[in-house]
Amino acid sequence: MEKITAFSLMAAINAGMLIIATYYLLYAITKRHLDSLIFISLLVSSGSFVFWAHIPESFAFGATTILVPFLILSVPMLRSNHHWHLVANIVSLSLTTTNWMAGLASTSYSLGIKNAAVVAAKALVVVAAIWSVQKFLFPSAGFFLDLVEEQRYIRPANWPFAMRQFVFDSFSPLAVQEGIATWKERTYPTLRLSSDVSQSINVSVFAAWGVWLSILCYGFYHACRERGERSVGPVLALFVCGQFVLHCLYGTSETFIYSLHWMPTLVMIAAFGTRGKARTFLLPLVLCLAVYSAPRNYEMRAETIHAAEGFQQHVLQARAEKQLKQSEE
Repeated sequence: MEKITAFSLMAAINAGMLIIATYYLLYAITKRHLDSLIFISLLVSSGSFVFWAHIPESFAFGATTILVPFLILSVPMLRSNHHWHLVANIVSLSLTTTNWMAGLASTSYSLGIKNAAVVAAKALVVVAAIWSVQKFLFPSAGFFLDLVEEQRYIRPANWPFAMRQFVFDSFSPLAVQEGIATWKERTYPTLRLSSDVSQSINVSVFAAWGVWLSILCYGFYHACRERGERSVGPVLALFVCGQFVLHCLYGTSETFIYSLHWMPTLVMIAAFGTRGKARTFLLPLVLCLAVYSAPRNYEMRAETIHAAEGFQQHVLQARAEKQLKQSEE
């Protein structure tokens, strides 16, 4: 199997798993299939899903593994089982260290702080053993808890710009700019979000952002108030707040590529709004947002793919010219 075919298959499987897991959690929140389908349409039309679900990186897989602790939390028979929480901690820690907060939050909420500390210690031992195998197979792999290396990327941003990227651009980017970056003497195309909204004034986007923020705030209020044996609202709210704090710390770096990590949880937070009295007005608004964002985001993605393909052709042409020059010499 060719590499691109193999990854396309893996990306499709992961996207399906992400949608199924999110749908299950949405149903646990809304208790209605129609509501869950409407909010799923919002997820698959979001800028995070459209731009990054098909990219050969670990971020899309990270989005799926983040949901495992919440899935365990939503099943009464599993939420008090130490072994299942150990699995949740291992899985949430497996791809990106900061995603471990999902496993730690759900375990602490279900088992208490002391038991959560024991589960976390066991998870560290298991992941360290797995990393040792990875290091043997791939000597260039870095340590999974390399905090010194992580400090290079901590560049705090002003909170309004961080909030714009976290809440609004993950839903529907205002403007995506193509650029060229250099890393280890190699150049590659990048996607960046403009920090100046005045350069891309779009009334319809700002209106959609306002509606999306209202839905999120309404859902966040009901998520924090949720109680019961299947409650996931408080843990989801805590996880979203933790991700936002991290986003502020890494804000001046390019963080749009991480947005698929938190977008499913934002959609689930918004779904808690169906617990309130405004459900009749909420669902049409969510459906309108999905209908608005889908064509816009897919069109922007098509433009960036075209730019990346043009850059790839430029690289291949330059490489061919270099090889021809070397052969002539």
